[in-house]
Amino acid sequence: MAVDLAPRAVLEGEYEIQQPLAQGGMATIYTAHSRSLDTTVAIKVLSARFARDPAFLERFHAEATNIANLHHPNIIEVYKFGVENGVAYIAMRYVPGGTLKERLQLSGGQMNLSAAARLTAQVASALQHAHEHGLVHLDVKPGNVLLGNADWPLLSDFGIIRMAGDAREDGHRVAGTPAYMSPEQWLGGEVDGRSDQYSLGIMFYELVTGRRPFAGETSVELKAQHMDVAPPRPREINPGIPGPVEEVMLRALAKRPEDRYPTIGEFGTALTEAVERSRGMQLETKQAIINAAPNLVALAGLSVVAPLLASLPNPDLPVFRSLTLNWPVALITALLQILLLLGIRWNLIGIVTRFLGTIVDAIDQFTRTYVRIGTDTEGVLRVRAWRNAVVASGEGIVNIAYLFIVYQIGALPLIKTISLAIDPGLEAEVATGVAAIVVLVAAAIILKLFRTAGPLIALWALTVCWAFISTMPLVDQEIWGRVSLQWLIKLGIGIAVLLTCLAVRKRVQAVAREYVGTLVNEQARNLQRGQTVEHAAARREGVGRATDGLVNVLYLIVGYPIIALPLHNVLISFVSETVGAILITGCVFVIAGILVNQLRIASGVIPATLGLLICAPMLLGLPLFEPGLLGGPSLQWAGRFVIGLGVLALFLGIRRRVQAAGRAIIVPVMDHQLSSLRPSRSEAEEAARIKVLEGSADALVNILYLIVAYFAVVGPVAGDVAGALSLGWVSAIIYALFVLLVVYVLYRFGRGIGPALRPAVAIA
Repeated sequence: MAVDLAPRAVLEGEYEIQQPLAQGGMATIYTAHSRSLDTTVAIKVLSARFARDPAFLERFHAEATNIANLHHPNIIEVYKFGVENGVAYIAMRYVPGGTLKERLQLSGGQMNLSAAARLTAQVASALQHAHEHGLVHLDVKPGNVLLGNADWPLLSDFGIIRMAGDAREDGHRVAGTPAYMSPEQWLGGEVDGRSDQYSLGIMFYELVTGRRPFAGETSVELKAQHMDVAPPRPREINPGIPGPVEEVMLRALAKRPEDRYPTIGEFGTALTEAVERSRGMQLETKQAIINAAPNLVALAGLSVVAPLLASLPNPDLPVFRSLTLNWPVALITALLQILLLLGIRWNLIGIVTRFLGTIVDAIDQFTRTYVRIGTDTEGVLRVRAWRNAVVASGEGIVNIAYLFIVYQIGALPLIKTISLAIDPGLEAEVATGVAAIVVLVAAAIILKLFRTAGPLIALWALTVCWAFISTMPLVDQEIWGRVSLQWLIKLGIGIAVLLTCLAVRKRVQAVAREYVGTLVNEQARNLQRGQTVEHAAARREGVGRATDGLVNVLYLIVGYPIIALPLHNVLISFVSETVGAILITGCVFVIAGILVNQLRIASGVIPATLGLLICAPMLLGLPLFEPGLLGGPSLQWAGRFVIGLGVLALFLGIRRRVQAAGRAIIVPVMDHQLSSLRPSRSEAEEAARIKVLEGSADALVNILYLIVAYFAVVGPVAGDVAGALSLGWVSAIIYALFVLLVVYVLYRFGRGIGPALRPAVAIA
C-alpha cells in the first residue's frame, strides 16, 4: 500500500508536502517545500509495505547513501534520508523539466541524432562514475533520466543498485525494467557496468528510432528476445542513422558482455565520435584549418612573387667575391616561406594525426566482424593494438615532409649563396654537404619513429623518404668520381628498409607459423586419426621449422628487388657492368644456397626443393643472365643448369634413404611373386636371391633419378645450349648420350634380376 501524504503535511518539521509528482511500485514522489532552504525539493517516500520490511528499508537507505556519495554533474543530488512515524523518505533536488520519457512522449517518440548522442554520452559519464565506485545502476531507462535546465540530463532512481559482480539476493524475482534489462540481468547472475551499457544502448536505440528493439506482451516473451533474438538494425527503422553510429549501437547491444565495449565510458565516447565523424569534419580539424589559413595564403602569395623579387636586382651586381645580389634575395625569400611553413607545423600535425586516426578507425570498422556475426571483438587485423602507434606517427611523417619541402624551397639559393661566396668550384661539395645533412636529419627522425612507433611505421616513413629523394634538386650530383648521390642515398634507404624488415622477421614467422600450422595440422588430423600426442607435436614442430625457412626465402625474394637497382648503379661506378653483374649474381646465388641448405637441414628435402623452386624466377632474372651482357646470347641456360643441379643435389642427398625405402617396398613384393616360380631350397639360396632383388630395387631407383636428372638438368640445358649456339646436333648428341646411359642401367638391371626369374628344375 502506498503512503498517502496529505498536502501541507510536514516531515520532521522541515519538508512541507505540496502535491504528488509520480508514483511507482515501490515509492511515491512528492514536491515539497524545504523550510530551512526556502526552496522546492522532491520527496521520495517508500511504500508502507516495503517500509515495514527491514531489508527494503535498508536498501532504501543505501540508495540515498550511494547517490549522496556519487558527486557527478549528471547524477541527481540527495539532501537527506529520514524515517518519521514509519514513513521512510529521501529528500532530493526537484527537477521541473520532468523525465526523458515524458519528453519523448511530447515529441512523438524520437530525438535528433546529435542531441540524443550528447544526452546519452552524459548519462554514460554518470554511470561510468558509479561503476568506478563499484556500483551498478541496473535500471537505466528514459523514465529514470530527469531533464534539468537546458535539458541537462540527471540520472536518478538508484533503487536497485548493486555492487559490481554481485548476484541477486531477492529470491527468484528479477530486478529491473524488463524492456531494458540485459541478458545476464535476466538470468540473475553476476553483473557489472556492461549490463548498464546494454540498457543505455536500448535507451539510445529508442531515442533515435522511436521504439525499443524488443517488445512483447509478457516478461517471458521479452526475456526470450533479449536472450536469443538479434535486434533489428537501426537503419532499417530510421535510414537517417549513419553506418558508424549503427555499428556502435549494435556493439552495445551484444548478447555477451565481453562483446560490448569494455566500459560504458568508452561506449559514450565511441558514440559521440561516430556521430561527429558522420556529420563531417571534426571541430578540431576545422579549427586547425582555420588557424593555418593565413599562413597558407601568405605562403601562396610569397611563392607567386618570389620569382619577381629574385629578378628585380641586377644579377651581375656583386655582393661578395663571385656572389651576386639575386641569390641572397632568393635565399631571404625562401627563409620567409620556410618560417611561414614552420608557423603552421603543429596545425598540420594535428590535421594529419586526426586524418590517420580516421583512416585507422575506418579500417577497424570495415574489418571487424563482431557486429555482423557476433564474434571476434578485436577484428581480424587487431587494429586497436597498433592504432596508437599509427596516430602517433603523424608528427614524424609531417616532420619528414617538412624536411624535404624545406630542402626543395631553400636548397638551391643556399647552395648558390655559400658556394659563390667561398669558391664557385666547390658548388658540388656544398650541394653534397647540404643533401647529406638533410638525409642525416631524416635518418634521425626515422630512428625516433622506429623506437616509439615500431618498425612498420618506420617502413612507411622510409617509403616517404624514397619518394622525396627522387625529387630533390641536385640529387644526381656525382661524388667520389662517378657515384651518383641519389643512388647512394637510395641504396642506404633500401638497406634500412631491409634491416627494418629483419627486425620484424620473428613476428612474421610467428604469424606464418600460426596460419600455416593451423591449416596443415587440421588436414593432417583428418588423414592421420589416432596418432599419438608426441607424433602430433613433432609434426607441428616440423611444419613450424619449414615455415620459418620458407619465410627466410621469401625475405630474399622480396628484399632483393628493393636494393637491386641502387646497388647495381652504385656498383658500376667502381667496376665494369660485367663485373658488377657477376658480383651481384654470385652473392644472391650464395645467399639463396645458404637459405635452401638451412631449410634442408631443418626440415628435409621437400621444403628445401620448394624453397629453391620459389627462388628460381628471381635467380633467373639476375643481371648476369640479361641478354647481350657479354656481347652474345643470354646465359640464362647457366642459371637453369645451376638450379637444376641444386634440385638434383638435394635428391642425391637422400638417395640412400630412397633406395632403402625402395628395397622395403619392392623386395617383399617381388620375393612373394618369385616364391611361386622358384622356391628357395636353402638359406644361402634365399639370401642370394634377396641380395639380387635388393640390387634390382637400387637399379630402379637409379632409373628414377636419371629421369629426375633429365627433366631438371639435361633437357632444359640441352635445349638452351642448342638454341643459343644454333647447333641442333649438340642437343641431339646430349639426348643420345642420356638414352645410352638409361639403356645401360636397364641392361644391368636385366642381367642382375635374370637368374632370380628362371624357374627351378623339378626334383625327383
